[in-house]
Amino acid sequence: MKKPPPLRFDALTSYQAIAAATGCSQATAKRWHALGDAMPPMALRLVNFYTRRDLSAIFGRDWHEFGIYQGRLVCDMFRSVITPKELRRLMFLAREVPSMRDLIRSQKNALAALSVECANMRRDNAFFRDQFRQENALRQWQGTGFC
Repeated sequence: MKKPPPLRFDALTSYQAIAAATGCSQATAKRWHALGDAMPPMALRLVNFYTRRDLSAIFGRDWHEFGIYQGRLVCDMFRSVITPKELRRLMFLAREVPSMRDLIRSQKNALAALSVECANMRRDNAFFRDQFRQENALRQWQGTGFC
């Protein structure tokens, strides 16, 4: 298995940005900026997130095309910006989908039962209609005096 490359921040990242992102003192930020490799991995991820606004810097590769810009979730893949209100609505809809599927399934079962009942009623209707015609024909034949 290949060893992953070491985490590094951009050389353009200033020690002020490091201090602002991590909340450490400027002396510590200057030391990390000068050494580069001595920075703790989570602090490095935080600096990468702070400078690039890329969520994959903190949460991993699954969040590669997602970022934060002006308090909104940005998805490069869809070229869209999601506000917190829209995100809450999407979460609500995602929870609503399984219950709607259950409702649709139960409605389909009810419709199937009604369809069977309707078919039985049509069969009974055809039987009684034929019965009525035969009895009518029998009454007309009896009225002719041949019986």
